[in-house]
Parts: sequence; structure tokens; C-alpha cells
Amino acid sequence: MDTGIINHCSGLHREDVTRAIQELRSLGFSIEEAAAGTSGYVTCLELYDTFTAPAGHNCILVDHPGHEPVIELILQHLPFNFDALPLLVEGESKIIKYWTDKVVIEKFKPTVYSYTHNRYGSAAGTDDIRIRFTSALYRKMALLHTGIPYRPASAFLAEITHEQGLFVVQRLVDVCNIETRIKRFHIGSPVHRYLYTGKYPSTRRDEAPIVKWTRFEDPVVCFDWRHPLMDEEQRRLADEPISDDYAALWIRDVTFAKEMARNTFMWLEAMFFQAGITLIDMCIFIDRSGKMIYSEISPDCMRMRWNSNNIDQSESMDKDLWRRGAAPEKLYENYEKAYSLIFH
Repeated sequence: MDTGIINHCSGLHREDVTRAIQELRSLGFSIEEAAAGTSGYVTCLELYDTFTAPAGHNCILVDHPGHEPVIELILQHLPFNFDALPLLVEGESKIIKYWTDKVVIEKFKPTVYSYTHNRYGSAAGTDDIRIRFTSALYRKMALLHTGIPYRPASAFLAEITHEQGLFVVQRLVDVCNIETRIKRFHIGSPVHRYLYTGKYPSTRRDEAPIVKWTRFEDPVVCFDWRHPLMDEEQRRLADEPISDDYAALWIRDVTFAKEMARNTFMWLEAMFFQAGITLIDMCIFIDRSGKMIYSEISPDCMRMRWNSNNIDQSESMDKDLWRRGAAPEKLYENYEKAYSLIFH
């Protein structure tokens, strides 16, 4: 074994450490629980709680104020060299590498892109704030009651601050090429794609037509088939909306995926509202089972407004700033503001 964990914790904390070690072993890490005084490991970690930590020592505490889950705490102390890890995929916004055959470690890029406005660039600092936002959100998601129907679940394992940068660690999932969109308002690409909706009565209670900024009684969930930014002849490509039946060719449980996506949106909507922010819409990635959310959830993949008495005139906290021509520094500033308002 490469890593030995000496478990000095007491009671339930001791059980938590044992379970975390077992889960990490199942995820392909060479790790085991070791007896005090054991040697011969590449890495040896000693874990304590506030009841067992020796006074005056700088210990790894599993129950420090604002502590992360035990599995995240252990991962934060395991050595790795990101540059030397085998590459899974590198895209426009992330570099993803294998840590084990069941776990990936991701480094975000500070890139920003808008298809509609054909604007591509870089906004320094947004890579790290996207990771911090994603990690904080997934930690809260993990605390949701297990009895919730279509309970949101994520592949998130850890956020790691390292000499090579800030990283997010997730379970390797069985991915598909579909993005899931959830919208509370008629805004964004549907406004440009679905023309003349204002001419026809809707199925809403008052049969009012759907126009820009119409608020839906229930969040609308839809699927997109994803395209690269350019095809082989360097022509720009947009993602294409697909029906549920088509989505079911790649997602095994489309019904669960849709309801989980809707519940995720409504949970975040309520959380953001407490911070004075209105969630407009968002995009997430769901694995082929239809039951696991992966990748990021950050201001980069949602619309949200601050001080939202007049939703169309309120301040954008998302990539709409970029679409409107804002400077990269403003984008970072508002991403950071959203993070602070929601999670602090």
C-alpha cells in the first residue's frame, strides 16, 4: 500500500474515517488503515478529532470548524503530480486527468465563450472561482435528505489546493454527449430559436402567450445534443435541442434525469433567493444512468440576477455580462460576489 491512515479518532468519527478509507480503496486508491507507529508507506497520515488531538500540535482534524467530509480531507493530503497523470480529455474549459481508473482530477481554464455573440476570450481568476462555487454547492447537495424523491446526487469528491493550482476531484462517470437545461424564464436561446411565440395562446392558466421573460410556473427541463465549437471546415456550431425520446437513446432513465434536474434547480433557486439572487436558468451534465450529476455547476453555466425586483434591469451575476461586452475583470468580480453572497 502507498498510503497508511492512522486513525486516532473516537466514536462516530473513527467509524467515519474507516468508511472513508474503504470507499477510497473501492475507488482505486492504494490506501489502508494502519496501526500507530507503522512505517513503510510512501505517505502516512494521522487523523484526529477534537477529543483525541494532542494539545499544541498541528493535527489533521476531521471535525475542525467548517470541516470537509472525511473522504475529501484525506484526498486533500494525498500527493500527486498533475502534469504526470494520464490525460482523459482536454477541452475548451477544462483539463481532465485520471487519478485512478475510477477517479478524475480536473483543472479549469479561465476561458469564456458565447455562441450567440461569437465572443471567445479569457477572464483571469474565473477558473478558480468556478471550482470553489462548484465544490461549495456539491457539498451542500450531499447533505440533502436521502428521502427526497429524485434526490440530486453528484460525482464530487474533493476540492484540492495544491502547489500546481486549484483542482476538483470527481468520480469517473459513464458520460454521454447531452447537456440538460433547466429554465424558469423564457430567455436565452429559446427566444432566438422559437420565433413568433407571442402570436399563440399557451397552456398557462390565462392562456397568455409566451414572450421574452415569461416566468414558467414549473421549471422547464430540456436536453441538448452537444457540438464542438467548430466543425471540420471551421464553421461555428451550436448545440441542438433534442426530444426526450432522442435523449433516451443515450440516457437510460430520462424521467429520473428530468425530475432530478428540476429538483436541483428548485433547491438552488430557494438557496439563491435567501442571498437576494434570482436563478433564471442553468445547464448541468447528467451521466448515462440519468441519476448522477457531474462536471461543474457555477456562474459559467447559469443565469442569475442580483436585486431582482425588475428582472430584466437587475444586475447580471453570470456569463451574460460577457455576452453584453463586459470586461473580463467585471466577470470575475461578479462571479466572486455571487459566491460570497450565496456561500458566506
